[in-house]
Amino acid sequence: MTTSASWFQSVTAGWPNLLQGLVSAVITGLVAALVSLTVVRLTDSSLRKLALQQQARDKVVDALESGMRTFVGVPDERSLRADIEDVAVLDLRFRIAAAVVAAQDRQFSTELDRVATRLHELTERWSQDAALGTKEAALDRYNEVWQIFASCQDAMITWLRRAEPGFQG
Repeated sequence: MTTSASWFQSVTAGWPNLLQGLVSAVITGLVAALVSLTVVRLTDSSLRKLALQQQARDKVVDALESGMRTFVGVPDERSLRADIEDVAVLDLRFRIAAAVVAAQDRQFSTELDRVATRLHELTERWSQDAALGTKEAALDRYNEVWQIFASCQDAMITWLRRAEPGFQG
């Protein structure tokens, strides 16, 4: 007596293969999703880091350019108010640069902050000393600010060179 396969047995004969295929597809999909997620996160992290580096470079360049504009073409006889305003702007630009650079280089950030503090102290002293308000004192004020700015100008340029992406030096 030959027994033919029942209808139920013939329908369910392919289930193991079907289940194996489904499990394989789910596992492959999960692995692909995890790999994709990891790549996206790493790329995003890398792009954020590059954006922060570029922002830090931009702020240092901005402070450098502002410093140069403070000194280039400035007449020998300037009002005390104009000098205080220019140095206050320079102080602010150095503080912003220091804050942004802090995420990249704490030591250089501290140096920029020290320069900003010296500039701030200078404007405080100028605003309290009436003798510095004379036109004759304008050149002395100019020289004081230049001395502070020049003390870090080379360090800023060197940092910009070092902070260049891909720099090998």
